[in-house]
Amino acid sequence: MSNNSFSRTRRQRDFVSLQLCLYLYPLCNGRQFEYMEPSDFVSFLNLRRGADGVVRDREKLRVIYLIHEVADNLSEPWRAEEWKGEILSACGIDMAYYNSHYLDVKHSEVMANKRFANELKKAISRANAL
Repeated sequence: MSNNSFSRTRRQRDFVSLQLCLYLYPLCNGRQFEYMEPSDFVSFLNLRRGADGVVRDREKLRVIYLIHEVADNLSEPWRAEEWKGEILSACGIDMAYYNSHYLDVKHSEVMANKRFANELKKAISRANAL
């Protein structure tokens, strides 16, 4: 199988479960990410849609925290590093920046960050319960 065929086949499999995508959608759509239809959001999280201009201004820290938490809850955990690298790249976020700041939201004293971290945790818990 050629590398290009492998890449296309790999993209047909989901990294992020549909349940998790659907719980994340109302939390993040139009907030951390520019507005998109639910099917586009699922495609974006599963690396089937480009991310140009998707991350909203001043939301990079929450996006990298989201990426960290989602990577820990992928339907195929052994693919977490691959997904994390590709989604960061798609969002225009450098891995070094991610590595330096991925827990900033969790440890933040800013109420909006605390609320986001709490809502994200709830969304992931609900999705995992299905």
